[in-house]
Amino acid sequence: MRLAIACIGFVLTATPAVAQEIDTTGKGAVLCAWQIFQTVRNVIDACAPGEFQALRSDMSWAIDATNDFIAANSPQPVTKAELEAVVARDAERDRARFTSASCPTLREQWIESWSSVTMGEPFRRGVADMLSVPRKPVMNPCV
Repeated sequence: MRLAIACIGFVLTATPAVAQEIDTTGKGAVLCAWQIFQTVRNVIDACAPGEFQALRSDMSWAIDATNDFIAANSPQPVTKAELEAVVARDAERDRARFTSASCPTLREQWIESWSSVTMGEPFRRGVADMLSVPRKPVMNPCV
């Protein structure tokens, strides 16, 4: 499955070098994961409000943990509050663009595929492992 992830313009990706850099730790591209976590939560909010609450909770936890990591490791100063503002702005943008016509496909691509993955504690351990090595948050390799 090819995930369509729109790159967001914010302080970290304002410098193309950061967006182009590749994670070499084997732990994963933090910015890519951050965008995926946001997209999954935004699709739930727009296309399945009130459903998939455990999955939504996991995504919210992952976004918060990733915000902490990005704020601590960004080569350019950024606060957690600034990152939360980006997340809120992107959620608003997605609410406007995810329509009843696009929701069936979005549910299948984002919610159903993620809800079939083991969530809860195993998911949170995986996110914690991804964030366990301090490094510059980068976008690649992205899925």
